[in-house]
Order: sequence, then structure tokens, then C-alpha cells
Amino acid sequence: MSMQVLSRHWEELKKKPHYLNSAVGMKFIGGNNTGVPAIVIYVSKKVPLAELAAEHLIPAEIEGVPTDVVELAPSTWQAGETAISKLHPAEQLRRLGANPRPKVILLTKPTLAQTGLEYSWKQYCTPIRDQGNCGSCVGEGCVGDIETEFAIATKVLPNSLQLSVAEAFFCAGGTCDGGSDPDTVLDWILANGLVTESVVPYSDVDQPCNKGPANATVYQIQIFKELANINDIRQALTTGPLVTVMAVHQSFFNLVSGVYHSLGDSDPIVGYHCVVNIGIHDSISAYDGRNSWGVDFAEAGYFQIAFGESGFDDQGWKVLVVSPQPPTPKPQKCWLCRLFKKGKARA
Repeated sequence: MSMQVLSRHWEELKKKPHYLNSAVGMKFIGGNNTGVPAIVIYVSKKVPLAELAAEHLIPAEIEGVPTDVVELAPSTWQAGETAISKLHPAEQLRRLGANPRPKVILLTKPTLAQTGLEYSWKQYCTPIRDQGNCGSCVGEGCVGDIETEFAIATKVLPNSLQLSVAEAFFCAGGTCDGGSDPDTVLDWILANGLVTESVVPYSDVDQPCNKGPANATVYQIQIFKELANINDIRQALTTGPLVTVMAVHQSFFNLVSGVYHSLGDSDPIVGYHCVVNIGIHDSISAYDGRNSWGVDFAEAGYFQIAFGESGFDDQGWKVLVVSPQPPTPKPQKCWLCRLFKKGKARA
């Protein structure tokens, strides 16, 4: 009901001064969660009511649903309008499609086996994609990771190998509304391999499984493994990227630059998203992420996120690739073979 109310009034809300975004969350009073669903409006700056004209006021409730105005004033990152924050709230949610894993609660903070890690695999990445209005992020994340692993293995730069997201996602049973999970998609890729994007192109609507023609080059992975230990995750990032799933707080849609962190209880988790973890920087306690929302999100499609934030380092999937296998050639006529069979060949 709250989302339906927000949908009906979104056009007028986004015209309010300092408006950045809106979502459905909970009503907070004095920092305490009342447990009452509310329409949460994010603004770049809170202005005293006395300084606002009547038409600029955000009502205390809309169709009986309370509102909550939250100032987006993070300490380590810049918030602003992005290509995603400008979308209708329901369309924002369509960009999320990762089915989350249960979080493992650690009773003690693990001791880091290594410190001083500074690695980035960005130079090996293919160009940023845009998944469009479809929850295909798991396909995008798995394929983006595998492409980067191939570039690291072959040291071919710039990386022009673009594999088929459509094959990876839809053939593994993913749907735009239902999404998928990395285990399911990587299992399918392990069993079948992938053709290139040019052979089976992607569009942001549900598609039937298409593995391309029989003579297409197929790119294979050797093995993949889910990592859930922070030291294993950190160590893996010294050799290449990881597929990861993160919780998306509403404020993430407004990330422009800097090291992202969420804004606490008043910043609701609206879904889960699969991206590629492409680097680690102990110097600033942050990871590098590669997203699939086009180049008009964050820093040309890439972002940084704080250690321990949004479940980004709760788990990661490490993939090992193998060299691409060309199609098996058709048997050719062999005149010398025929001679041998007829006994006419001489030593």
C-alpha cells in the first residue's frame, strides 16, 4: 500500500526543494523506529519550516501514510542526483535482482592475516554495461567477473572480450522480476560455458535460453568457490576480482563519489544487488566495485565502499577460467590418408 501511495505522489514529491530520492521505509521519531511504515524522502538539505513556502512543504502524511524527511549528508561520500535516483522508485527496485544469503553472525572479530593490501583490477575490466529495467544483476556480475579473469590470465589489454549476459542469466533460469543467485548462474556457466555478447546479445526483457550456434567459440570456467571467511576474501583479491552480493540501502542510488557507507536505521535496505569486487585498499579501508547501471552512476559506473558495509565482504565467489576453446573443425578430406588406406603411399 505504501509503495502505491508513493507511486501516485512521486511526480509532485520530486519537485520539492532539495529533493534527491524517495522510498518506503519506517517512521523514526527521535532516532527511534516506531515500526510504522512511512514514505521516506531524501533531501540534500533540511530547511526550517518557517523558511519554506507552503507549496514547498512536504506533508506530514500522504493518504494516511506518514512521511519521514532524511537529510543525505554522509561523511565520506558525495550524494547527488544519478541516472538511477531519477527513476521511479519501482524502476529502481527493478535494478536489484540478487537473492540474498543468510548472514553469518560472528561472535568475535576475526584477526586479519594480512594487512597493507592495495590491489585494483579495474584496468582489466570490460566497459561498464547497463542492465536496464531488468533484475539481471547476477548475470552481469558473474559475466563481468569472468571477463576480467580472462584478461588477467591472458594479459590482453584493453579487454575487448564481452561474453553473453543473456545466455548466462536467462539460460540459468533467471528472470527480470525474480532475479537469481551467483551459485545458480555460475553452476550453469561451469557446465555449459559462454559465447560472446555479439552471438547472443542482451536486452532488458525476459528471453528464452539461447546458447548460440553449434560452431560458436565457447569460453569455459574451470571451477568456482564461494568464500565466506574475510581472510580468504582478502587473499583472493590479491589475484583477481570476486563476484559479490550486497544489501542496497536507499541512499546507495544517490552515490556520486567517495567511499560509500549507509546512513543507519533510517536508511532502509530496499533489496540485494550483485556486483564485482575489483579491488581492496587497506589505506582507506575500502573496496572497489564495478556496477551494471551504466556510466552515469557514481564514478563512471565504478564505486568505492567501506569495509564491512552493506554485507559487501560477507561472501565472495572466486572463479578460475580456462583458455577459450575454438569450435571443433569439421573433418577435412585427406588425400594422403586415402593413399595409406589403398596401400599406395611409399616410404
